[in-house]
Amino acid sequence: MTSPFVTVCVATHKRPQGLAKLLGSLASQRGAPPFEVVVVDNDREKSAEAVALQFCDKISLTYQVEPVPGIARARNRTVAASRSPYLAFIDDDEWASPEWLAALSREQNRSAADVVIGRVEVEFDAEVSEFVRHCGLFDPIHLRDGAIVPWYLTRTSNAYVQRDALPDRNEPFSTRFDLMGGEDVHLFKRMIESNARVVASASAVVFEYRPVGRANFRWILRRALRNGGTFVELKWNSMSPTMRVREGLRCGYAGGWELVRAGTVWKRDRVKSGRHIVRGAMQVGKLLYTLGMRIEEYRRYP
Repeated sequence: MTSPFVTVCVATHKRPQGLAKLLGSLASQRGAPPFEVVVVDNDREKSAEAVALQFCDKISLTYQVEPVPGIARARNRTVAASRSPYLAFIDDDEWASPEWLAALSREQNRSAADVVIGRVEVEFDAEVSEFVRHCGLFDPIHLRDGAIVPWYLTRTSNAYVQRDALPDRNEPFSTRFDLMGGEDVHLFKRMIESNARVVASASAVVFEYRPVGRANFRWILRRALRNGGTFVELKWNSMSPTMRVREGLRCGYAGGWELVRAGTVWKRDRVKSGRHIVRGAMQVGKLLYTLGMRIEEYRRYP
């Protein structure tokens, strides 16, 4: 049996239909290097087991359960269970284009990068409003093949990583982000600061489905607040507590003005208003985080 060159790492939680679509897309890959799939179910009730077993005769697949809730520890378990020199990350609400893995591997070979970040195209449920679709949180990232990716545009929803470049080969994600999220950006920022090279692949495409339950006003508000907190954790961690509060107050003031601007254009341009709301909430989120408020997005896995 050929040893896998790539492990596709999938952390999942109570999305059996999405997982089935994802695994089906992996079974249909064309031109990919030898690969295996590791599915880690972060549900102690094993809601993903039946779906995973259906694909064991189609792809090389390992299924494990991580009973302790936490996005970082679930991702760590996929990495620990892998047997390959390269890791490809994709989420359980996504599915891959037929040449996804081939494109990621091709770009890595061409650029000799430590990390390759692919493109994510969002497909919305028909009920999702234009206000939410264009609020700024779902904007596609347009970077050409081989372009350097800054840390704030990194993610594990479509990423190809050289295992030897990880700060820890088995547990690279910090579990302090387990319930809050942002563990992927934290990892890639650390890697970039240690001189890892992170580039883009415009041709490595995955698609992400957004139901109205994860694309509504309440959801985008929580995510914007959380993103503000993640920024503080990643960028202000070397500041003194006094400086963090001072910067937080400044951001809170700026966020308030963004919300005022959102209100002034609400009636004539909902899309523009939505972008002001998101920017404002991100600024307010920085203040709330400095004051001790945590948006634990993954406590309920919304």
